[in-house]
Amino acid sequence: MLYKRSKKPGATWWCKFTIRKRQVRVSCGTASKALAEEFERRLRDQIWKEQELGEVIHTWEDAKERWLKEKAHKRSLDRDREGFDALESFLGGKALGDIDGPLLAAGQASLSDGRRPGTVNRIMAVATSVLSAAVRWGWLQHAPKVAALHVEKSAPRWITPEQFEALWRELPDHAKQITRFSVATGARASNVFRLRWEDVDLEAKVFRIAASEFKGKRAVGFPLPPDALEVLEQQRGVHREYVFTDQLGRAPVRSLKTCWGKACRRAGFPGLRLHDLRHTWAAWHKLAGTPATAIKELAGWSDTRLVDRYGHISPTDYAQFADNRRTRNGTGSGGNDGK
Repeated sequence: MLYKRSKKPGATWWCKFTIRKRQVRVSCGTASKALAEEFERRLRDQIWKEQELGEVIHTWEDAKERWLKEKAHKRSLDRDREGFDALESFLGGKALGDIDGPLLAAGQASLSDGRRPGTVNRIMAVATSVLSAAVRWGWLQHAPKVAALHVEKSAPRWITPEQFEALWRELPDHAKQITRFSVATGARASNVFRLRWEDVDLEAKVFRIAASEFKGKRAVGFPLPPDALEVLEQQRGVHREYVFTDQLGRAPVRSLKTCWGKACRRAGFPGLRLHDLRHTWAAWHKLAGTPATAIKELAGWSDTRLVDRYGHISPTDYAQFADNRRTRNGTGSGGNDGK
């Protein structure tokens, strides 16, 4: 039986049927009823062959499930799951043998609607990784590929202390604390979301990120500037294990995507990413004259080449921003306060 979950124009068809007590409910990956009918017919034939002839035909879902088990240790697994959600629209229910280059190219084109090229490339990289693993498992003879989209290199985006203050005022309380801590320390959002009290030493004024959580695969300790310490004092008693929670008091925090996007649009910064707070932190340090080697160490970067990305910031701008590293109402910071 074919049906749609949504009445919106262009909604995807789904199919639901039962074969010998096996219940199947899956997206057809298309808004065309004719193609959906063909998909359902082929899926029925595939399942019949498996049951009657003992012919094992592995599906995208089979490969995804096994891949997720193998990659359970990945730090970025939550982001990979978001990728799987996007891939479901054109790979869901497909037999691995039916996934070819043209299908991937068509899917890539559909993902490009409303997404940045870099985001599309990250989603397609998940599909490529799963299909390559299927070859290794002996489920596929070869893995189809699709060329990555071109991504224009651009200078890191950052905002001034005044702009951060305007954005900060638009955020809900739980997000205010997270973003204030992020821009004060330069820590990645994922590390802030999962920060535990056991990783914080208020007496020594440092917090630590375990090697398993850190991009550089090494444990790193970071100093806590005054603004960050103030946030931690305010977060005491909110949660027993984690420093930050979501709007419902749950931890660890999964995402600020919805409230962050709305706040950015209201403040006049559409498209600003939460990760751009890390760029903002680095830019403020650059403007304040912090040496590149110090920025590197404070950020946990492996070398100063990443600091060089901020070379477009002119020293002539120092006078404009140097006195604004601490914004009004205590909402800003750039790490060290020079004391």
